[in-house]
Amino acid sequence: MNVSRTISRILRVVLCFTPFLIAPYTSDGIGFPKTIFIIAMTLLIVGIWVLHEKDKGRQIRSMNFVLKSAILYLILIYTSTIFSIDILNSIFGITNRGESVLLQSCYVLLFLFSTQYLKFDRKTINALIISGVVMSTIGVLQFFKVIYVESYSFPWGDFASPFGTLSNPNYLGAYLTIILPISIYMYFSNKSWKYYFSSCLIFAVALMSRTRGAWLGMSIAMVILIVFFVRDSKKRKKVEVLIMTFASIIFALNLLMNGIIISRVLSIVFDFKQVAAPAGPAGSPGPDDAAGSYRIFTWKRVVMAIPRNPLVGVGMGNLRYIFETYFSNDLVVVREQGVAAFQRAHNEFIHIAATTGIPSLIVYIAFLFGVAKNSFSRIRSNPISIALTASIIGYIAQSFFSNNIVYHSYMFWIILGTSMYRGKTVDDADDPISNEN
Repeated sequence: MNVSRTISRILRVVLCFTPFLIAPYTSDGIGFPKTIFIIAMTLLIVGIWVLHEKDKGRQIRSMNFVLKSAILYLILIYTSTIFSIDILNSIFGITNRGESVLLQSCYVLLFLFSTQYLKFDRKTINALIISGVVMSTIGVLQFFKVIYVESYSFPWGDFASPFGTLSNPNYLGAYLTIILPISIYMYFSNKSWKYYFSSCLIFAVALMSRTRGAWLGMSIAMVILIVFFVRDSKKRKKVEVLIMTFASIIFALNLLMNGIIISRVLSIVFDFKQVAAPAGPAGSPGPDDAAGSYRIFTWKRVVMAIPRNPLVGVGMGNLRYIFETYFSNDLVVVREQGVAAFQRAHNEFIHIAATTGIPSLIVYIAFLFGVAKNSFSRIRSNPISIALTASIIGYIAQSFFSNNIVYHSYMFWIILGTSMYRGKTVDDADDPISNEN
């Protein structure tokens, strides 16, 4: 068995195929199949590595700071679980749509194996972009209500927010944030116009999702790519074409959607202003707290609760405990206004500090910084690293307004890993990513 090629192919399948796994007419037909598949594929990879990899010792000894910090982050999560408010829920994610130590362990393992076996070659890139195009096509059909699932779509007028096969428009937005920078890079660096059309479609569906965090993340990623390519006179024309096309898409969809895109962009500024406002007294969230789908309300209460369990948090998957224990009066008022519960902080960094402790947050930030620095340092020797860097930074930016979850987190961890790929070329050894000089 060729271990490198086999594990690489499995990782590629997990990256590109998992989003489309659904089991209709079941209680959790969108998240549960993805969870089971990720766990099964991770165990398969581990089994292949244990049984067939002959170079395990060298791989382990050669781990750098970033890889060690990923393992330390997982150890801190395990430590938090020992002191968890609900240990079984932390381990298995029984009541929280799969968010669990078990899944987080899979993410870290997928990251580690990606650094060794998943080269971001043309085959992987095309497979990822094709999956994004298929998901976006489903999104367009949902937007125009050709495909309409009332329990998942958020309707307004003749249209609906697309969710693809990811349960929620916000999750679709995060998913597209990972793929769009890679598609744009391929358009800028290749002669083929297929990447232009894939970029336009993915961008349009991201707008249709009305996910402001994803818009912010994609904007930052696009700025990184534009700054990188606009200095090249041969690529400047393509940059200008894409900017004008994206501006036209924004104008057309904003008109079609009765100004909702511009209004939601402006609401981002409004939400930031509310962050500085003090939290309302117990039992009276107030109008400002409701801004941004109760994100401001959630952020303030979770931050106030972090000092109560600063070292180990309340345990992964147990954020609801904070509201039920410390802010029960506020929660009653909010429930009366139509919100059932708060299982996530809608900010990944606040969420980590509250659930697994401040030390785990510090290690996680150091880990992300190390990955981004490593990826950026490779740009001269491997230009595709700029696409990976933009994708990583864009996703991190959107995570300030959302949480990592099974619908897209595994993709992020695999992208983190392949950005640090250190093994031998698995496929297409002499096939350059760019065919335009």
